Amino acid sequence: MSTTDVYICYNYDDANNALVSILGKNGPDGRNVEKALLEEYIGGVEFAINLIAFTDGVNAPPRMLVTDVWKYQKSSKARYGQAEICLPSDHPTLLAYACSVAKAVGIRYGAAHVEVKAEEQLDDNNGSIFTNPCLIEVGARLSGGRKSILTMRAVENWNPFKALIQAHIGETCEVPNVINYLTPNKFARHIFIPIEKRGCIEKIELDTSSLTTLHSSALIVKPGDSVEETRDIISCAGFVWLLGNKEQVDADTYTLMSSVVISVI
Repeated sequence: MSTTDVYICYNYDDANNALVSILGKNGPDGRNVEKALLEEYIGGVEFAINLIAFTDGVNAPPRMLVTDVWKYQKSSKARYGQAEICLPSDHPTLLAYACSVAKAVGIRYGAAHVEVKAEEQLDDNNGSIFTNPCLIEVGARLSGGRKSILTMRAVENWNPFKALIQAHIGETCEVPNVINYLTPNKFARHIFIPIEKRGCIEKIELDTSSLTTLHSSALIVKPGDSVEETRDIISCAGFVWLLGNKEQVDADTYTLMSSVVISVI
C-alpha cells in the first residue's frame, strides 16, 4: 500500500499535530488507524531506479539490468508534484548503488524497485550531479503509477511485463551482455494533481484535449466529494501521464498546470 498521511515535522508541536491528524480515523484499507510511524527525515532529491535480474542460460551468472530511472519533484511538505524519466547514463553512481542494494537483499530473478535520496551538486559545467545516495525503499516489484507502462512506450523494444515472466522462468531477457541499462528514446512525465485544502469539491476543470503528448489521465475525485488536503499519492485529485519529446512535454505540462482547476469549498 502507498505511504499515506506524510508530514515533515520540525518540532514537537508539529509532530503532535501530525499524530492528532493521523490517529483515530479510517485508513485507505478501511481499518482504524491506531499507530503512526516516526522516522528521521532524509533530505535530497528522490529517485526510483528499476531493475530486472535474470540469467542468459542455465549455467550463466545472474545479470542485473537497469530498465528505467525516474526523478521526483516534491514540495516542502513532501507532496509529490511530478516524476520524470531520466537517462541512466547521467546517474552512474545511483545505478551502481541500486544494483548493490538489490544484490544485497537477495534479488536474483525478477524485478527490483529501488528508491533513494541523493544530494544534488553542481558539476564543472554548472549542471547537476547527484551523489551520496541513501536507501529509502527496495521491493521485488515493478514500478507502480503506470511508470512500467510508460517505460514500455519510452524504451524501444522493451516489455517489462514479458521480461518479468522470462526472468522467473529462467529465460533470457534478450538484452546483449554489453548493455547494463536501457536508454529511453522518448521523454515521459507523471504529473500529480493536488488538492490544496480540506472541504467539498465544488468544481473540477481538467482539460487534456489540447495536450499533444497526452498518454493517459485519471481523476479520482468528483464534485460533491469530501476531501482532505493532499498529503500523499492516494489523496491527490488525479494524475496525468505525458509521453513525447521533452520540449513538447514541458510545454504541455505548463499548459495543463496553468489551466487545471480543483475548487474546494
